[in-house]
Amino acid sequence: MSTTYTYNWTNMVSKILEKTAKLLFTVEEIDNPILEKHRMDTCKTCTYYDAENDKCTVCGCFMSIKTRLLTNRNPKRVRIEHTHCPMGLWEDKELANYYRQQDGLELLT
Repeated sequence: MSTTYTYNWTNMVSKILEKTAKLLFTVEEIDNPILEKHRMDTCKTCTYYDAENDKCTVCGCFMSIKTRLLTNRNPKRVRIEHTHCPMGLWEDKELANYYRQQDGLELLT
């Protein structure tokens, strides 16, 4: 019985390490200052932008960081995503709807 327990424990630790590595190393930054500025300018005019804390109140991300990313960690869903505006305001409504559908949320029109 102890062999089974050890096997399960090792398996579980391996899966945890794999997921942790994925979370830590899969974020990619973009090298496009024009796109970064466009995203940030869009956020600054959005009603969901909390300027005092530099955060989006929908996704919870710090926007000065998120606007520079190709992929990002979603703090609410604990997954790696292609960086997008959850409200589709970065001309990425199709991508936003892909994640909204995964999360069981109403699609944007």
